[in-house]
Amino acid sequence: MKRFCACLLTALLMMSSAFAAVGVDAFVADKDENYIPIPAAYEVYTTFKNLDDYGFMNHPEDIFIGKDNLLYVADTENNRVLVMNREGVVLEEITEACGKKLSKPRGVYVGDDLSIWIADTGNLRLATLNADRTDRKAYGKPDSALLENSFTFDVQKLFVANTGYIYVLKGANLIAIDEANNFRGYLGADDVGFSLSRTLIRMFGSKSQIERTVKQEPASYSNFYIGADNMIYGILSNKETAQIRKLNSVGNNTYETKKYGFTLEDKEGKPLHPTMADITVEDNGIITVVDRITGLIYQYDQEGNLLCTFGGIGTVGGLFQIPVSIDHDSEGFLYVLDYNTGSITVFKPTHFIKLIHQAVTLHGEGRYAEALDYWQQALEIDSNYALAHQGVAKVMGKQENWEDALASYYLADDKEGYSEAFAEYRHETFRQHFVPIVLGIAVGAGKLHDDHDFGRRNAAFRNAAVFRLRAHTLHRLYADIDACFPHHGRQPNRAVRDAGGRRAGVGRAADDTRAQGNERLLRRQNGADDFPLPLHDGDDLGDGGAVVHHCSPVCGDDSRNVLRSDLQN
Repeated sequence: MKRFCACLLTALLMMSSAFAAVGVDAFVADKDENYIPIPAAYEVYTTFKNLDDYGFMNHPEDIFIGKDNLLYVADTENNRVLVMNREGVVLEEITEACGKKLSKPRGVYVGDDLSIWIADTGNLRLATLNADRTDRKAYGKPDSALLENSFTFDVQKLFVANTGYIYVLKGANLIAIDEANNFRGYLGADDVGFSLSRTLIRMFGSKSQIERTVKQEPASYSNFYIGADNMIYGILSNKETAQIRKLNSVGNNTYETKKYGFTLEDKEGKPLHPTMADITVEDNGIITVVDRITGLIYQYDQEGNLLCTFGGIGTVGGLFQIPVSIDHDSEGFLYVLDYNTGSITVFKPTHFIKLIHQAVTLHGEGRYAEALDYWQQALEIDSNYALAHQGVAKVMGKQENWEDALASYYLADDKEGYSEAFAEYRHETFRQHFVPIVLGIAVGAGKLHDDHDFGRRNAAFRNAAVFRLRAHTLHRLYADIDACFPHHGRQPNRAVRDAGGRRAGVGRAADDTRAQGNERLLRRQNGADDFPLPLHDGDDLGDGGAVVHHCSPVCGDDSRNVLRSDLQN
């Protein structure tokens, strides 16, 4: 199913007629990458590439939107930087700075004071201009013993932080320098991981083996952006997971570590892994990245949740050939620069995505009650939008309304959130009904104890009756043995019975003593304490039972059978 969805989505992206210019391509995906359509997130505001008197752009590589909402574009192959408005009207062309003609500029940045910083890559420098376009300063290779002699200052992108540090992208590395052009170190290098084979070769291999071992390079940064929170947001181009980084001041990633973007397939069935080209971060923390291979634009919140996906490869409005750079303005418009066509596409946010942005922003600020209203408005437009259900569930959780939170997590198909909410709901239910629950447990335990005690007494009573019957059987056995073998082991007169049918003299006393001893032994072994000894013919055994003497003075087969039957029972 997942492979089918990937093939279907790829086919749609490759067909220029598959997407209209207004937002029908917007979608999200669940955890299994099943694609779910959503209402239009952005619509095409305009697309332009013919700049009238300024001709066409030739392989432009960077776009930056200043605080004045103007577009600053590094038109690389034309060796210039263009300044234009949202409609594509060129207001200014910059071809030189700090005493030199620009050569292959690949990056541009505009400060809050409207100063222009240009990555003049062909001239191996940074060239800066003041707001009035007078020369400000040029930065060459920093003078540092930490940089090798072969190090070249051919930077591609740049950004200036509020701290005054200048961050530049050189190859795969983010480099920090200060205003005085001092090298301040590398930032945010990716972990190359551990390789046992490489370690063994370095330890025990010959010189030639070590030289043949390919050096394992870390994943390279393709672009970066410094947000309003002064965090550095970078993207790794040759990595399948954790492609988006949020670096703090010491270069540690604080963003959710997971896979971003979708892996599609080309016409031959080969995988198209996400290859992020550029990133931009709005003041409210909304992160937007563009994939140069599939042409898709992904948008995430600060927790790594996918808000929407749109765009693709094609020739109609809203699609691209090689999108290389993206930025936003203060009104939430997105600007995408196409390297191949030299065009700029402007996207206008729809009411639906504005609701999502507002809800995410308010929730991040802790204003949950206000966020709830925007989540509910979004659900009125699209009742299947899972992130809105998650947002409602989180608000319900903050309000400790666990029943509604469970219902919203269920609609969002969020198993982890549902489990956490259920645990809280169970705890709250037990806390509110603590006394009734404890009383119920106590009553149930008492009844169970009484039932157990009653059953134990009944079992003891039944066992006592059985033990009494067995003791009587032994008593008869001794008596009948004496009757059948009157001269075995004692004098004959000990087997003589009196007129009442009982044995008389010393023999009777010995027999009674022996029977009582056996009966007491049985009683101690089985716990029966309440039956009389000895048992005789006619004694009451309880429940209507009585001892009956079945054995005659002369032991025949019938008598032995009766004795055997009694013993077995």
